[in-house]
Amino acid sequence: MLMVAPLAVAAAAFFGVRYLLDVMASSPQLLQEEHPEIAIDAAKPRFDGELLGIYLGPPEVLAAKGIQTNLRTVCPGGLDVVPGGGYAPPAPKYLPPGAREPAEYEAALDTAPNPGATICRDNGQLYTAWRLYELPGAAAGAEGQILINRVREPRPSRETDAPPDRVQVVSVGGRSAIVVKPVVAEGGTVATVTNVIFPEPGGYTVIQAEVVSFDEVMKVAESLAPALQ
Repeated sequence: MLMVAPLAVAAAAFFGVRYLLDVMASSPQLLQEEHPEIAIDAAKPRFDGELLGIYLGPPEVLAAKGIQTNLRTVCPGGLDVVPGGGYAPPAPKYLPPGAREPAEYEAALDTAPNPGATICRDNGQLYTAWRLYELPGAAAGAEGQILINRVREPRPSRETDAPPDRVQVVSVGGRSAIVVKPVVAEGGTVATVTNVIFPEPGGYTVIQAEVVSFDEVMKVAESLAPALQ
């Protein structure tokens, strides 16, 4: 059983989108010159509400409403990082050309096994489990990633910094899913971030893709949906 700063590893699965937004903020002029839709999107009100039993909204809204899971309550003894084993989400039957599954997942300042999981130290209960794929050279100067993350929490929630017109409930692979569409649909910038969220008993499984075209992400989601709980 690994003891690799598990809170940082678990948090990385949630906050990847915020990291990309920070990157966008560091060079807004260049990005907005190439994609003026970024500035238009940023000026819109953000989605804040519940869909399919999962609450979505900006992190500051979730915190203010007390919706975010308190790990000290769910796992008072802390978390351990373990190899995925039976915890990991299933592998999709489709992946974009060139995608590979690295042996390790670098999250924040930690390195964890891939696939891997965080479990409550005191009772062995699953908190998160992941499976990461990388797409080297997906775009100039940016590596594409597809993170499949299974989350178990008492009140499921997901940080979502997007206007309502990018948040939809659709059928994916015969299952109801929440799709948070990217600002830029093609995989050429850090603004190409897609989330596909499948509700499951006690939580959800989300596909979070960065610098991967929207159409490719939806193919992955279609192939994964039948294998989920």
